[in-house]
Amino acid sequence: MLNNRSGKVVHEVVSTGDVYFGSNKSAGNTDETAKFPSTVALVWRWTGDSRFRDEMYDFTVRNMRYITETLDKDGDGWPEGLGNVERQGMGEEKLDSAVYLIRGLRDLADLAASKHDQAVASWAASKASSLLSRFEAQWWVPQGVGYAESIDDPADPSNDNKPVFQRHWTGITPMEAGPIASAARGHQALVQRSRDCYNGEFGTYHTGTGPTSAPAGNPGPSCDPLVSTVASERATYSLNTAVMAVALGNFGLSARRYTTGNARIQLDPAVWETPAPCQRSRPHPISRPTSIGRSTTGP
Repeated sequence: MLNNRSGKVVHEVVSTGDVYFGSNKSAGNTDETAKFPSTVALVWRWTGDSRFRDEMYDFTVRNMRYITETLDKDGDGWPEGLGNVERQGMGEEKLDSAVYLIRGLRDLADLAASKHDQAVASWAASKASSLLSRFEAQWWVPQGVGYAESIDDPADPSNDNKPVFQRHWTGITPMEAGPIASAARGHQALVQRSRDCYNGEFGTYHTGTGPTSAPAGNPGPSCDPLVSTVASERATYSLNTAVMAVALGNFGLSARRYTTGNARIQLDPAVWETPAPCQRSRPHPISRPTSIGRSTTGP
């Protein structure tokens, strides 16, 4: 096997079958591995296919072990490595990887509990709870009314795990993936992220406008209440807008006029309902955002 059962998920497999950036010999993207248990859990909840769960279970355990034991060199709980955004000026630890790690651990705990693997269920749930209890203090940036997209080099004592706020779209992920964000701050961040400095006619910008900790800044108007106007990358991607739509739905906020048709579908409550074959196994995670995917009415 390519990665020798390490648990690492590759970044990309091209049509020829070749792996692009993600073998054990390359850095790869941490978020790919963090998301895998949640992908398995999502398919299992929707289909009720226990054979699929059993086939993928060992790999999902190795996913979380790999991140927590190999990609956390400073031992602070937040994994190092690339995430969805690969831009200059970002710190070693990325917000989206941290968010999807918490979500992945909670989903792994659910999978383990369904298999009566109490050891893994307890470990994953405890690890997720520990990270969640420290999440707000580490990642929230009051001046930006949002979450930092990365943490500066944790190996450098002078940085002291300093949040790096650059307005990238990954700042939405704490509200989208569960949510992980607290109710109060998540609501604040989404209201802020719904403003014009973060969105245009066709969706959510890759990077909002206004002052940031990036060396070149983000030239353009700011909508921060506590920061002077100083970023502009106004490209809009469907991924950003879809993540924003799910986040808004999680917090009961409506999509604005710029939200695309596909994103509106994700806000349709009818889509959140779990198909009949799965109703006795697990609810769809988005239908119960405060539980981060954990069942309160499972078998």
